[in-house]
Amino acid sequence: MARKLYSGLDFAIMGFYLLLNVSLVVALTWSYGWLYLPLGILALILFYFIKKAVLWCFFRLESLGTLDEFFFIDWPQNRANILTVMKIDKIENYEEFKRFVESAVVMQHSRCRSKIVKVPFLAEYFFKEMSQRELQSKLEFSFVRVDSLHTD
Repeated sequence: MARKLYSGLDFAIMGFYLLLNVSLVVALTWSYGWLYLPLGILALILFYFIKKAVLWCFFRLESLGTLDEFFFIDWPQNRANILTVMKIDKIENYEEFKRFVESAVVMQHSRCRSKIVKVPFLAEYFFKEMSQRELQSKLEFSFVRVDSLHTD
């Protein structure tokens, strides 16, 4: 059973924002002529960046990119996600490798320290950086050492 990421209300909110944006451009163009069409489009772009800045400054929320949403909102019948298997030599010092991955990847890339949250009044998903305690619990869950696997 596929999980339902957007409700009917979410689609209504998205439709409202789309209608509001298009109405702004149409109103500027209708009232002042075709020369104001670029001004309306620039206003939409400006509102978009103001929204992003407000969400970042006050709530520390970062918008998902197009490809983030593409992979996040995938259904089981789609075959867009490609898994990769990588074979590496045996790691002698597991704890050292774990610390390396944490410092080289997780601590340097904010999205690796983030979780996905939904803002209901915008009907959108965002990255929100986890607290240090939450991050440590997720890292403990993510790194699993299995010693019983053997290949000949």
